[in-house]
Amino acid sequence: MRSALENAFTHAPIGMALVDMAGRLLRVNDAMCRITGYTRVEVCARSLRDLSDPRDVDIDALQTVELLEGDVESYEVEKRYRHAWGHLVWVLLSLSLVRDDEGRPLYLIAQLLDISERKALEGRLEHLVDHDFLTALFNARYFERALAQETKSVARYGGGGAVLLLDLDHFKAVNDRFGHKVGDDLLKWVAATLQSRIRETDVLARLGGDEFGLILPKVDAGQAEVVASGLVSALRREPAMLAGRRIPVTASVGVGLLGALTDIEILAAADSAMYEAKEAGRDQCSLARSDATSSLVQAGRGRAHSSRFRIRSA
Repeated sequence: MRSALENAFTHAPIGMALVDMAGRLLRVNDAMCRITGYTRVEVCARSLRDLSDPRDVDIDALQTVELLEGDVESYEVEKRYRHAWGHLVWVLLSLSLVRDDEGRPLYLIAQLLDISERKALEGRLEHLVDHDFLTALFNARYFERALAQETKSVARYGGGGAVLLLDLDHFKAVNDRFGHKVGDDLLKWVAATLQSRIRETDVLARLGGDEFGLILPKVDAGQAEVVASGLVSALRREPAMLAGRRIPVTASVGVGLLGALTDIEILAAADSAMYEAKEAGRDQCSLARSDATSSLVQAGRGRAHSSRFRIRSA
């Protein structure tokens, strides 16, 4: 019987380890070595804690306390382990406690299942949900959530911020003249140009058609206008080279400032400001003026709520 149990432990398809109460690995099986990349000698020179990525070391600290105090018989947690070769491995760790006849803790039994493939798939699916398939920027869905969160943060803690709505000028003419393939390539070119000019903390999204949105945390009106003007200039500066053609690109940008307004009201203000830029001749930016914000919001509130991410052709 003992030999059979030894054989089952050694050749189990999931990683298994016998761990003392100090966290030291006493025995491990073949699967444990494959998952971690260490030999038996190497892995047993470490503690179970040492195998965790530093960011996940204490992720199950509360569950461990509950296990030791007898509140639970076992628990499971997903965490990242650092492989012997340096890369990360996602594992599902199951930990249970063995006690003696008097209820005193003897040792822990750890079981590890490599879930890296599942995590990678989840990551890809999450990326698809939040990103635009054509440009790989964030999509309107993510943009709406991010703006709502940023609006609440500014209302509570201050710090300012701005929303930019950017619409390409005469984009329909590009599609009509050169075809939708060139139009799609132009949108990808614009996305890359905009991406190269923003900060890591900014949120850039394609909202639909030829419209893009940008959230700029912690900027004032002057800084927001500088960014908007810079984007307009960057697009104008050098025509896009697509399919052997030089295609001039210009854009109109509306700027709305975060503050006392709701996310929908800010979008309405930025949307109205963008139309002001178009009516003034395009290829420029316009700031939603503080003295006109109320009327801008009232004029655009319904439209912004129902169709602010519509596809435009202007």
